[in-house]
Amino acid sequence: MNRVGLYAPPRIRLGIPTGRARVPPVLGGGKPQMGTRDPEQNHALFAKAVNAGDVDALAGMYEPEAVYVAGPGQQVVGQKAIRSALAGWLATKPRLRLELASLTVAGDVALERTTWTVVMPGDDGKPAESSGSSSVVLRRQGDGSWLMAIDDPGIG
Repeated sequence: MNRVGLYAPPRIRLGIPTGRARVPPVLGGGKPQMGTRDPEQNHALFAKAVNAGDVDALAGMYEPEAVYVAGPGQQVVGQKAIRSALAGWLATKPRLRLELASLTVAGDVALERTTWTVVMPGDDGKPAESSGSSSVVLRRQGDGSWLMAIDDPGIG
């Protein structure tokens, strides 16, 4: 993070040195933490949970009344409904790569923009790759962790 709260990935320098924060540790049982202490690491935790097929870890990254944009005009509301929607997607065994494009923090709210690439089995059974960009609104919780309030993966 630079002085104004704008994250600049190492490939996009703003004249202020940036470093890579480490990925938060896992709790006992090997499951990733719910949320993160550092909003800069949200995308890394999300990709790790997707690639592990861990729907519980993914669902735990959302606020109880979060909104997930499943496509144009399609909003999934609430952690349980989001878990269900993501479980169906994870059943296809996607391989996700996320890159943080920018992160802007204003007090207890953060706007994360990422680019993503996902590889999944295509209609013919062969790997098919797609890519896009997403926007996520994170909110700092009372315990200091950050959870997703809005997740728009830019699909559809």
